[in-house]
Amino acid sequence: MSKADKMFEELGYEKWTDNAKRIHYIHKKKEKDFTFMDNNCYSIKRPTKAEQEAINEKIKELGWNE
Repeated sequence: MSKADKMFEELGYEKWTDNAKRIHYIHKKKEKDFTFMDNNCYSIKRPTKAEQEAINEKIKELGWNE
């Protein structure tokens, strides 16, 4: 499990992937999720500071900030 995966898990999210190009983190109780694909992170709702830190870590792990 990656550092970002652990960060999202600690915030109450479950990881789900439907293919190699799309990664979803879906909150277990809230209607909130984040999707990583096409070198972007998508979400309907604004992330908290802790969620933004997890997003930044995932972007780093995916090599999108290089």
